[in-house]
Amino acid sequence: MRAYGAPMTNKANPKWSQLKKSWERVKNLFSKAKVTSRVADCGYREFTCESDSSHRILSPGICGSRLCPVCGHKRATRIQLRYGPLVRRFKRPKHITLTMPLTWLGALGKNLTGKKKRPTGIKLLVLRFNQLRKLPVWRGVRGGVYTVHVKLKPGGWHVHLHALVDGWVDNRNKNGRPLETAWCSLTGGNPDAGDRRSVEVRRVKRADAFRVLGYAVDYKEEQLAALEAAPAAVLRELVHVMEGGAHVFGSSGAVRSLAAPFVCYLAQCPICGGPLKPFGGTVSYDNPFARDGPNGTVLYDTIASYNQIPPSGPLRSAVGHA
Repeated sequence: MRAYGAPMTNKANPKWSQLKKSWERVKNLFSKAKVTSRVADCGYREFTCESDSSHRILSPGICGSRLCPVCGHKRATRIQLRYGPLVRRFKRPKHITLTMPLTWLGALGKNLTGKKKRPTGIKLLVLRFNQLRKLPVWRGVRGGVYTVHVKLKPGGWHVHLHALVDGWVDNRNKNGRPLETAWCSLTGGNPDAGDRRSVEVRRVKRADAFRVLGYAVDYKEEQLAALEAAPAAVLRELVHVMEGGAHVFGSSGAVRSLAAPFVCYLAQCPICGGPLKPFGGTVSYDNPFARDGPNGTVLYDTIASYNQIPPSGPLRSAVGHA
């Protein structure tokens, strides 16, 4: 296994300083609303080098919450490391955005009761996307990755999906907009009534496909302003859904079949290259030990060098559609 990244400190890495400030905003947001979240328990995981015990490494991001800026960026880095080589081999990359009608508060992750349970929010979006991938309009897509985003708007939850795919997606021809028509028929939208923005298809240069993947999966800080003005019941619903196992990322087609399994992101000491082992459990971000940085302690940057993943040849697979 191979380690990636570079040693860093708070002063040397502006990205880390920004992530920590965002984490403090999210923690204070839930604390004021008296909403229990795993974000408050985030911190560093401590490692020591087997070759030299004086080398102590602190790796940020341990809570795993989808609402944590640090863990969200760390998760995005892992996704780019795993799928980046395949994305850079896309011959016809497309960035597709699919939007659902606003979901009312209280129905972000529920199944409506009745004779038949009807999903809402994130569950309904993923269900409709899976149905879309089985239609003829999606046959030209050979594979891709997708992620679900949730924003709070005055009318309810704005649930939408970003997909980076490889292949031919026909949304504008002599017969109209087939992809948009298919999506609106699944979601109940009406393209002739101003719902055209429910589907956006953008061409992506092959050189920019990796950057677009990072944009799609990375943590979005702009939603914090809306959440800070939201009542506690809304925050409680968001935490319950996002930390309760909601399906917010997936891959399909050739990308799913060819992606390599992810290995340990921190396997070697960044100081001497020796093997690492866990030591002492975890350390809070507010701990003076971590802030002052004693001799031998390194805040390990899990973000620094993922752009160095080299491109490879064209993506080849016998998969007919995603």
